[in-house]
Amino acid sequence: MTAKEFRARPSSYFPELGSYEAFCLDEACAHALIALREEARVREFGEQPDSGGGKVKTMQGASLEQLKELQHLGRR
Repeated sequence: MTAKEFRARPSSYFPELGSYEAFCLDEACAHALIALREEARVREFGEQPDSGGGKVKTMQGASLEQLKELQHLGRR
């Protein structure tokens, strides 16, 4: 996911990492990106994540530009 978004795996910037460490870093970055997109979706559309019981709503991911803009707006 992060490699597709940024055209490189986050772990590729740390060649000294072992394979398991690289995997963990890549997964952590992917989860962080998912959380940022979810936060952007909540801010932009006012939707709350499904708390269970129903189907999980899916949407297209927010672009990096949208995330940066929302982050900038949040600092005002």
